[in-house]
Amino acid sequence: MPRYESSKKRRVISEKKERKSSGHGIFVTEVILTLRNCSALWTLVMSGLWLSMFLADRKTARGTLWVLAMMWSCLLYADYGCREKKYNMDTLLPTFYHACSRQMLVRWCVGAMLSALISMPVILRAALAGNCAGAAAGVLSACFVPALSIFLGRISGSERAFEIVFLVIGYWMLNSAFALTLIG
Repeated sequence: MPRYESSKKRRVISEKKERKSSGHGIFVTEVILTLRNCSALWTLVMSGLWLSMFLADRKTARGTLWVLAMMWSCLLYADYGCREKKYNMDTLLPTFYHACSRQMLVRWCVGAMLSALISMPVILRAALAGNCAGAAAGVLSACFVPALSIFLGRISGSERAFEIVFLVIGYWMLNSAFALTLIG
């Protein structure tokens, strides 16, 4: 075989090798990272709250069970804004092109989808009853919770700020008549 053909053959062989990837992108990775700390007890309690929101009357479902379900989901969102700092990625991640903004956007999307799934019984029941304001309040709260977590986590660098603020908001919603009128 002539010399130039052997180098050509080596180049073709090297071009055929492809990198094997794990098969999923950043969105699936964020879902896995969000749900990795869910124990069987957490899933059981959340399932019970979620099903009871369908079975209870609308006022109880909206005023108590939904707030308790959102408070229980606090465990999912607690490290949203501080995960990079927690795992010492805060110095490495900014070196990639738009990595921080993409990561936060995807994390917010995953959190909003999970919050919407948790709030789905309240949103559906409000929409079926013709209460568009109540359905909109459910959707807005589903968007607000992960945004608050990301904001407070980035500002404080800790999970505690979100946990404390969200606990105060939840306590206020459970015990205030004004908060009940706000959520429909």
